[in-house]
Amino acid sequence: MNTQSSAKALLVGATVVLLAGCTLATPFGLSELTETQSAEDQLPAGVDDAALDASSSRLIDEADGVKYFAVRSSDDICLLVYVSGDTWSSGCSTDLPIDVELGGYPTARLSTGSVDSDAWRSVGKRISVEKTP
Repeated sequence: MNTQSSAKALLVGATVVLLAGCTLATPFGLSELTETQSAEDQLPAGVDDAALDASSSRLIDEADGVKYFAVRSSDDICLLVYVSGDTWSSGCSTDLPIDVELGGYPTARLSTGSVDSDAWRSVGKRISVEKTP
């Protein structure tokens, strides 16, 4: 292998490592998941779902009395929508966006950025809710 080929291989390898580092640094494109869990990030006492990794939960947004958490579940990312006590729902996926329905409340969407459109209104940095007719 000549010097030029070695330099190209090294450059390609370094680029792959850097890109992999970016992906690992922000899982699912949510920088909140890389931050240390605070007391407000912890799931409320009424949430009992063994599939969710409670130590990974992060409060993403709160609006109109509803809390929106991002939580890991094995290889998935989940959106947990919490109102109170046993009034909560979650949905998981290997990719964003994730939509979660909770009876009596608008469908919530977790994405890398909030969405304002004819069908959705932004309630925070990463959460949008479906507009009701």
